[in-house]
Amino acid sequence: VQSYNRLTNEWKNIGLQAVLAVETTAEGEILAATNGGGLFQSTDMGATWTNICQTPFVLNVKKINNTILAATDTGLIRTTNNGLNWFSTPVKSGGENCAIELNTNGDVWAAGMKRLYKSIDSGLNFDSTNSFGFIYIEINKLYVHDSVITFRSNENVSPLFYSIDYGGIWQNKDIPILSINGNNEYIIASTFKGIIYTTNKFLSIDSISYPRDFYGYVKEIEFDGNGKLFFGTSSQGLYEMDFIVNVKEDIAKITKNFIMYPLYPNPFNSSVICSYNLPQSSNIKINIFNMLGEKIEETNVYRSAGFNKEQISLNGFVSGIYLITIEGKDFFAVQKAVFLK
Repeated sequence: VQSYNRLTNEWKNIGLQAVLAVETTAEGEILAATNGGGLFQSTDMGATWTNICQTPFVLNVKKINNTILAATDTGLIRTTNNGLNWFSTPVKSGGENCAIELNTNGDVWAAGMKRLYKSIDSGLNFDSTNSFGFIYIEINKLYVHDSVITFRSNENVSPLFYSIDYGGIWQNKDIPILSINGNNEYIIASTFKGIIYTTNKFLSIDSISYPRDFYGYVKEIEFDGNGKLFFGTSSQGLYEMDFIVNVKEDIAKITKNFIMYPLYPNPFNSSVICSYNLPQSSNIKINIFNMLGEKIEETNVYRSAGFNKEQISLNGFVSGIYLITIEGKDFFAVQKAVFLK
């Protein structure tokens, strides 16, 4: 297990080996599931560790209120007294079948053999849902948020299953995702070719290809407490990035000052939306510069007062970072755009 200090930009080894999953709490508790050593707990940010479950192979761990759930190679087990006593559940985890997720409404979803299980009492009891015939769901391939439940089994031909009504009706799409996560604004997933995302519960799906010099794939997607996005990759380490998919037009429409809103999506691989608010109708100039400061495109348009947006394409240009500016008689603004082919 390693911790990262953002002030010093340094990583620090805080102990344990062969860690398969880590769970942290708002109180500063860390739970670490290990391959062969059991489940460990730290209450001092990793300075010391206590083994609270000696079942050797713990594949995943999740804490919900006072209940700790541990997916082991022989099934999902639970404790409500910090590991003094463990009890079995009907969820048959094991091998790579170890996904556990907490929903915003308090429900707990877990992967069992060929079934998804749901608990409505913080993991004390589980009932099985629909039988899908899948073999197993890995740790990063189950995502739940409000009414949306999404998963993909690890078989090569398995589709992406999703429900937008808390698991009542299931649909599927032929998308071989490798990991999935999301927030209130979008659902984001990785594939062997790049990143996909949806802002409307899979009615439409957009994609961003990996950069040409990137090899491997994204195997884990996580958010921090501030909404910052992190990509854990198979061969190129950990990436931190901002990912903007939209701006709220209803807020923009009541703004009486000039504002240039964040470009979205950003990064992008075809075109990017540039949104802005004009205090009055006027002629504006939209420029695109490369990182050498060279102007590569200029557009002059007349736009009405209020909220406006432009779709800007960089097809024909090389991948890289560009600057998009909006200039008027009494205002100027610039945004950085990351173009990935």
